[in-house]
Amino acid sequence: MGLKEQMAVDAALVFLNTADFGESATYTPAGSTAFPVTVGFKRGPSLLDGNLIETEAVCLLLKSEVASPTSGDIVTLSSGDVWQIDTDALRAADENCWQVSVRKNPVPTFRR
Repeated sequence: MGLKEQMAVDAALVFLNTADFGESATYTPAGSTAFPVTVGFKRGPSLLDGNLIETEAVCLLLKSEVASPTSGDIVTLSSGDVWQIDTDALRAADENCWQVSVRKNPVPTFRR
């Protein structure tokens, strides 16, 4: 195994380890049954669009747990936050992980 492959394995072990940065979640493929997964999340900025705040994030998923992430699939964190895989979901992949774009449902801000 070369340096590149070893770094990918190490990153998966750190960022998807619940003792370090990983989070327990439930993955629900569109039209299918939910199952438990471990995810890594990098939350992006909240965007103000009129009176709604929409949050974007990047989600790391283990290929051993999720065969093929698809637009419309749902990731529910143990905190109860629900994220949907975006239309242009796949940002990158390596031997161990998918890196996908996700969006949280818009939330009313009640601003005038």
